[in-house]
Amino acid sequence: MSRARDTANTQDNIGGPTAPYVAGKNAVINGGMDIWQRGTSFTDVTAGGYNADRYMVNRSGDVAGINVSRSTDIPTGFVYSMKWQRASGNTNTSGTSLYYGVESNNSYQFAGQTSILSFYAKRGANYSGGTLSVIIGSGTAVDAKPYAYTTSVASTAVTLNTSWTRYTLTGTFASNIAQVFYSLGWTPTGTAGADDSVYVTGVQLEIGSIATPFSRAGGTIQGELAACQRYYYRIANGQAYSVFGAGAGSSATVIRIAIPTHTTMRVYPTSVDYSGVTAWDYAGSAITFTSLALANLANNPDDPQIDVTGTGITTHRPYYLVANNNVNAYVGLSAEL
Repeated sequence: MSRARDTANTQDNIGGPTAPYVAGKNAVINGGMDIWQRGTSFTDVTAGGYNADRYMVNRSGDVAGINVSRSTDIPTGFVYSMKWQRASGNTNTSGTSLYYGVESNNSYQFAGQTSILSFYAKRGANYSGGTLSVIIGSGTAVDAKPYAYTTSVASTAVTLNTSWTRYTLTGTFASNIAQVFYSLGWTPTGTAGADDSVYVTGVQLEIGSIATPFSRAGGTIQGELAACQRYYYRIANGQAYSVFGAGAGSSATVIRIAIPTHTTMRVYPTSVDYSGVTAWDYAGSAITFTSLALANLANNPDDPQIDVTGTGITTHRPYYLVANNNVNAYVGLSAEL
């Protein structure tokens, strides 16, 4: 069943000697929407891309018109929320969903257990979506995509308020699960106003039938960042000509670059994204840059390497991967589910 409590009338965000703020209690990494390595604003989110770390938003039919951004409209005790919005003036009424999948290694503890999902949410001033659907899901596959749950363990529909409210949903998982999930969804109507949106933060999935005070999975902001970087690691130094990694020419067209990470990733990265980069030799001469790709060395998540493709490369010569006079340059490595 679902219940709602206005944060003005709850002690959930107030500390105390008995409040169970315990690292690891919450299976949802980045439940407080603190970490946004990929950016803080995403326009026309369609085909299930990640936005806030560990979160995936999709729209039915992969049509345009859904935006996701970091917001400082928050309940007491938080820093950020996710604003999940239909673009102003958009007339498409396809539904939109937010998905989260817990890694299997962190899901097995829920097998056979009664568990509770809790989160804080509110609706925007021009929200058109009616009730918000809430689903706790499970699956028997290992490390499936966040939307790939096969069993609905519990579901409900909640009526959102214009003030922050905490909602809960309880379900009991089967004993043979390999993964747990949750999703939220809403279907807009008519033409979107300026704030046709849902705001969400403070998401927690824990064992038990009573929602305890929210705590970060990593315990602290630093711990939460490290937990997020297990799945996605972005280097963005914010300076022109800053260095991302070093290596050497392996042929006349390829440089093999080692990318240092401060966290062991979940697996060897499966994809790389980047912007504004090039490679120089140690004398300061630039190559003609073409592209980046992951090196085919899927055996050590502590040692991700990428191949820089271009011309003007000398075999065995040392090279840097650098920001090409671009303060917004970055390299991101993904080991997402």
